[in-house]
Amino acid sequence: MRLTTRTRQWVLVSLCTGALALTACEGPAGKSGTNGADGTPGTPGTPGTPGATGATGATGDPGTNGVTGPTGADAMAYFTLAGTVTDTYANKVAGATLTVAVGGDKLTATTDANGAYTLALPAGPRTATFAATGYYPYSQSVEATPSNSLTLNVKLNPTGPAAVTAARTDTTSPVVPGTQVTLAANTFIFEPALKTQTVTYKWTLVSGPAVTFDSDTSATPKVTLASAAAFKKNLVENLATPLYKINADEPLVNIDRYQVVPISYEQALSQGNTTKLRVTATVGGKSFTTTIAVAATIPAVPSTGLTNVPVNSPVVLQGQFPFKQADGSYAFTPKASWSWTVAGPGGAAVTVNDADTAYPDFTPTAAGTYIVSEGGAEKLRVYAGTYRGMMAAAGTPDDSCAACHDAKVTPWQGTGHSDVIYAGIKEPLPDGHYAMSCTPCHTVGAGRTGAGGFADKAAAESVAFTSLQGDLNAEASFWAKYPSSAKVAGIQCESCHGPQNGTDRHQTATSSGSVTARVSFSANVCATCHARAPKHGRFPQWAKSGHAAFSTFTFNAGTDGSLSKGCACCHSAQGFKAFRAALPTANGNRNATVLPTDLSVTNAQPITCVACHDSHGEGETGAVEWSNLSKVGPEEGSTYMLPSGFAAVGVGKGALCIACHNSRQGYSTSGLVGPYLHEDGDAKYGTLTSYGAPHEAAQGDVLLGRNAYWMGTLRYNSPQTRSKHSYISDTCVTCHMNLTTLDPALSEAGQTRHDFKATPDVCNQCHVAYSTESVQQVFDARILAAKQAVGTAILRLKYNDVIPANTTAVLVANRSGMVDVTSAGVTRRWFIGDKAGQDAFLADPNNGGALVQGCTDLGDGTANCTGFLNAGLGVAAITGAGQDATVTAAGFNVVIAKALWNTVLAQDDASRGVHNPSFTFETLDNVIAHVATFTK
Repeated sequence: MRLTTRTRQWVLVSLCTGALALTACEGPAGKSGTNGADGTPGTPGTPGTPGATGATGATGDPGTNGVTGPTGADAMAYFTLAGTVTDTYANKVAGATLTVAVGGDKLTATTDANGAYTLALPAGPRTATFAATGYYPYSQSVEATPSNSLTLNVKLNPTGPAAVTAARTDTTSPVVPGTQVTLAANTFIFEPALKTQTVTYKWTLVSGPAVTFDSDTSATPKVTLASAAAFKKNLVENLATPLYKINADEPLVNIDRYQVVPISYEQALSQGNTTKLRVTATVGGKSFTTTIAVAATIPAVPSTGLTNVPVNSPVVLQGQFPFKQADGSYAFTPKASWSWTVAGPGGAAVTVNDADTAYPDFTPTAAGTYIVSEGGAEKLRVYAGTYRGMMAAAGTPDDSCAACHDAKVTPWQGTGHSDVIYAGIKEPLPDGHYAMSCTPCHTVGAGRTGAGGFADKAAAESVAFTSLQGDLNAEASFWAKYPSSAKVAGIQCESCHGPQNGTDRHQTATSSGSVTARVSFSANVCATCHARAPKHGRFPQWAKSGHAAFSTFTFNAGTDGSLSKGCACCHSAQGFKAFRAALPTANGNRNATVLPTDLSVTNAQPITCVACHDSHGEGETGAVEWSNLSKVGPEEGSTYMLPSGFAAVGVGKGALCIACHNSRQGYSTSGLVGPYLHEDGDAKYGTLTSYGAPHEAAQGDVLLGRNAYWMGTLRYNSPQTRSKHSYISDTCVTCHMNLTTLDPALSEAGQTRHDFKATPDVCNQCHVAYSTESVQQVFDARILAAKQAVGTAILRLKYNDVIPANTTAVLVANRSGMVDVTSAGVTRRWFIGDKAGQDAFLADPNNGGALVQGCTDLGDGTANCTGFLNAGLGVAAITGAGQDATVTAAGFNVVIAKALWNTVLAQDDASRGVHNPSFTFETLDNVIAHVATFTK
């Protein structure tokens, strides 16, 4: 400031005395002169230059120091954990691993040749885990303070007196079919007495196609893997999918038909390509084993089995039986030789691998139609294309599918299929862990490259999920960062229907809907992803159920492969869809079903996923109770009139089950046409030509207390006959899927059982006074008594009340109405009435497989059988007015007809009394009471 003041003073002085002064200076006195003219104002002077900056002032005295704070803890204070590891045989265990978890990290140490180890650890409570080959792991808690040492000597327990390991020692990569790999076995001997003994080895194949050993007794064998053809054969014929049951009580087998082989994600990438080998080491007479798996790269990728396929991915074909003969029949024997060819777009020949086997493969390299022929005859048309995605922006489909299929796209948008990728990304840290390994099943393209699917788009955009994990606005954020990948994110139309971009993308194989290039009723479409047990184990669960049995439609198929609409309506996926369409107007007549015109044993599917679920509304969250289930009634929890003669009401999701699980014998085409009931007071009773037995799986009747004789006209479908279980929310689904104990190999907590088997302990979810077993034990005794009573009544009828000595009969409760008759220690099976073209078995298991007595083999798998009530065993046939030999409602055997019905109803409910105990026991008691007083 002083410098500034001086400058200003100097400026004022110069203005007063210099030539540029603005006022006159004082001079001598003189005359007054005339004022002169005003002068021109002078030009302002230029501002002066600022003076130099003054020197910095002296530093002030330092302030007083503050109080010193407490000394902080040393965050890196360590203590030393040390010791030795031995075993129960006093061996020093070299190579044992010590692992200690510290936060999210793991610190490790390895024992030396003397079994000694040392590991520095942060202070605090820790858990030390010791592990070594051939030993059980051991864990112990330790706690120490900083700068201290802790000695921990550990003694491990061997898993046995010795152990063997196996590993690959070659560096061959990739491993393709036919590759030779080198293995090495190493035996660890713990028991001192064995250490001087010689070790011998034996290698064997556990699973996978056959291999070749240069020596299967060497510790270091060279193993040549199977050919690609052998891998494919094993894949199709021996693995968990796409196998089905032929019969409900038989194991899974390959269903042979010309097709693109459906392959699940897990099957293609971890099951079908794996060869598992076992080595057995023997020392001192004791054997020890271990296994090793060798994975190969095989020409098989995830496939829905559709003929609409992506380019640049191998397509595995199948050609087996049944195949149609020149006379129109189907041959059920494998072909002896094969000759496959494929013509690509424009007729160009395409390379076919293993063209002389049942399972060739080819790779379409361009979009277009590929004509597949075998033996010179066209068998399939495969349509190849690329993926395009059907989303235009977050939550907004484009017009590629929605323009025509909005009724399917709109419900799909609310499903878990649509949102699955974003639901995974939204999971918050630290548990959220969405990764690229999840995307093959959660996006379009099944993880394959070369067809424009998610894998291609994600690679081009360098998609990184870690940057988005925990983002609650995941879909919008993903679109903002990765728009090309977002277009094919989620389980979209193309995931289940194949690529959209192709010259023939809407081409269909037939016009009827049984088989098309882009639509399949096969469970394998879902199994592509839902076969990865236990997290996604619905397919292997379903495959264990009776619903997976092909016998459901092959059992009654014609010799030409045709299917009966009255059977296929509930015994095939395509037929059930047609049945559902007919239900509102069929009035219980299952023959009103209009099957697809081309449906046959060559393309029918059993009761698959799409039979029960609306695939476009599947997985919808927060929706009404049956939003994702096929509709079988006018309102939720009810059915239309069923073939059993009644409609189920108030049964929740169980309505879908009861649509087929009913007696199915309640519609008449003779007498008073229309639905009727097998109950007291039925107006149609006596108007029909004959009475059989209820269809198998009559659970709906028993649950609702319907269709049993001798109950009294006022009690049916009332609290007296209807089971209390029928009032449980969702009935069948609650007990058979929700509450039953899960199979841990196929399921995880929170899932539902899709093998539909209710475990015995499900009753204990509600009941404590009695158990499943107690009810079933009473039932078993009661139904046996009923069968014996009916058998005795039939013998009395057959022999006019004079039953031969040492002769007994027991009713075989089935729809064919048979009895097992024992006479003189020999048991034979007889039919009650005459059976023409009988479709039951011909060989009697109770008589060494001999032909059922009274039956003549017609040579085509059927027979004509003389009824037990007709002539036989030297006894005259029962004939005459009102005494027909068939089981009818007229004449003396009306009681037999009703008794047969009641007994089969109780037996084929299959719960052994659990579904409706009081109704079931009363049904059987009525049988016993009425046949006991029966007289001719």
